[in-house]
Amino acid sequence: AATPETDLRSRLLCFLSIGPVSGKLFMLIAALDACFRFLLEWLQPASSIEVAAELPRCDLQLQARSKEKGRTREATEEEEEEEEKKKKEKTKERSQGKEEEEEE
Repeated sequence: AATPETDLRSRLLCFLSIGPVSGKLFMLIAALDACFRFLLEWLQPASSIEVAAELPRCDLQLQARSKEKGRTREATEEEEEEEEKKKKEKTKERSQGKEEEEEE
């Protein structure tokens, strides 16, 4: 989910190097896509959308991971719980940071 952060101008100009006709067509489509994204962001800001909760993983996935790593099921479950705790802490930090920004 990590995408490179480039400004809109450089992204649009990159399309011109594709070809004389297709580059302009792709640039037009990308510009319309960016306008649509800005419109959606204006209508429903990302800061107002709740973060989705993590779904529990299937027991089969846990068994497959434990077999791959040569560990017991309990050890794998403990690692999963630790990862979930870290993720929850990160989401709490993010939400606190957003609340502080809104207060300013």
